[in-house]
Amino acid sequence: MSRYGLVFCRSGYVEIEAQSKEDARRLADDIVCVDQVSWDDDWPCVDVYLLEDEE
Repeated sequence: MSRYGLVFCRSGYVEIEAQSKEDARRLADDIVCVDQVSWDDDWPCVDVYLLEDEE
């Protein structure tokens, strides 16, 4: 048996009024709280990697 690390990714959606894509991204980083995001209920596994064997 081997030990694996798995990465999960959750998607969310929010709408912002902005002057440009760059401004929208900056505003999202600065003012959007996790509670304001509409989150997807699906959490798909997006990556799997083999961990080093512990000996």
